[in-house]
Amino acid sequence: MPAQVGVVVTVSKGRVTLGNSLATTPSSTRGSSFLVGASFVGDGAGQVARPAGPMVVRLYSSSGRGVWWSGAQRLSNGTVRVNLPALPRGSYRADIAYGGDALSLGASQSRTFTVR
Repeated sequence: MPAQVGVVVTVSKGRVTLGNSLATTPSSTRGSSFLVGASFVGDGAGQVARPAGPMVVRLYSSSGRGVWWSGAQRLSNGTVRVNLPALPRGSYRADIAYGGDALSLGASQSRTFTVR
């Protein structure tokens, strides 16, 4: 009986980049919202469905002492609108994290902003 020869197929997950529309000076008198988008980077990026799955935003005050606000939402067709509560005046850091899905690697970014 002849020896069987197997074929090994390696599938790599795609690299993702994040973007957001967070204003650099949101108002302290009302809540605000911003868009977060995730898209594939590199060859063939336009031929694959946009990233999906959970995405988390955490806000830290400038003192960095714990999470001031946190929200988790699911990307739909690569985007999600994040609604923030009214924030007291001050400086903040937003950490945006996407955990990845069956086709894509996770990605994260940080953004600083000031509420006046």
